[in-house]
Amino acid sequence: NIMPKNLLPSWINDDEFSVETLYVELPENAGPVSECAFHHKASNTLFVTDAVVCVPSSADFPIQPIFETYFDPTDLADPTFWPRTVLQAVFLPLRAESYSSGSQYYPGYEALANRLVRAPILRAFADARSPNEVSSWVHNIVENDKFDRIITAHFASPITASPRLFANAFEHLSQNATSESLSSALPPITCQDWSTLDSLNSFIGDNKLGAPVVYNYKAGCKDINE
Repeated sequence: NIMPKNLLPSWINDDEFSVETLYVELPENAGPVSECAFHHKASNTLFVTDAVVCVPSSADFPIQPIFETYFDPTDLADPTFWPRTVLQAVFLPLRAESYSSGSQYYPGYEALANRLVRAPILRAFADARSPNEVSSWVHNIVENDKFDRIITAHFASPITASPRLFANAFEHLSQNATSESLSSALPPITCQDWSTLDSLNSFIGDNKLGAPVVYNYKAGCKDINE
């Protein structure tokens, strides 16, 4: 399940980088579960693509100019624009609630904002189908790479984060997880807010479009009424 070293880029130098590669072939899938983590030793930086993300709040992170290409100023000024954009990107439903003041908020977005997380879509599609391999990959990164920041391909970067904080994002895969550890380490996404990803996994399973789900990717979720 590990990509052969001779397939790694020619610019990889063992003195400068250490590399942890996840590559899992699932016969029923259209493609493998894969990801590379590059630890740049001199800067104590971990580079990843999709492994983790940090979703900034709209209050701390102004809407970026690229959105002006697609949306008019009225849309961008809407305080719900950024939360809705985030939820659609990570495949959580646009379920809104209201404060006592009457203003709207999105619980799924609030659960993710300003913390290092494993994107829900990857928990539901990758971790649910190859939990042991993903867990081993995370373990290797945490044990072998000493970093204090992460640069990822999506949302905010760089992120100040230790190996322990990185591992916490994958607490749902821990065989020794407790309700307390899941509650403290994972974003408080309600069980109901997994509905979009649940329905997609059901469709994939019912129509034999991919490998089966073999793990509870919603570990630690709380019912909306609790």
